Amino acid sequence: MKQRTATRLAWTFWGLSMLLALGALTLSAIDRTVARAVENGVFVGIFMALGVVGALVVGRQTRNAVGWILLAVAVAAGVAFAGGEYANHGTFADPGSLPGVAWAWWMGDFLWVALLALPTTFLLLLFPDGRVPSPRWRPVLWVVTAFVVSAMVVFALDPTTYARGRFENPLGVEALRS
Repeated sequence: MKQRTATRLAWTFWGLSMLLALGALTLSAIDRTVARAVENGVFVGIFMALGVVGALVVGRQTRNAVGWILLAVAVAAGVAFAGGEYANHGTFADPGSLPGVAWAWWMGDFLWVALLALPTTFLLLLFPDGRVPSPRWRPVLWVVTAFVVSAMVVFALDPTTYARGRFENPLGVEALRS
């Protein structure tokens, strides 16, 4: 990928994540949940700052996985916050006013797996140049990748209920219920 294209793509991803995060903060303010808006504002600031760093890294070194990981964290945070606030608004602030609230609960909840896994595993393994420290670390990377993907699949299909039992996971598989 050309440097200019990668830079534009990186800043576009960051801008998208920022728009989603600002939309979530707007919904928090509309719903008059000041404590929640302040808490989300702190998290949004942290995750969007990671996205800025990611976009800057991609702008300088397109092939460095660290920049793309930081951008993925920012996008996942934006989608998770927007989904969570959309679901909260459609469930508690103005019940029944929004379509797809169960999917928004699922998305807002499910993406936290990516938000936790990306910086705590892949970022640590691939820092600072986007590659594992030595060839001996490749099996560790594959094991971590398999674990994270498995955890995300199980979490996505878990038959959880949201909003104090009002909604069920739309992808929930009953066989996974413990």
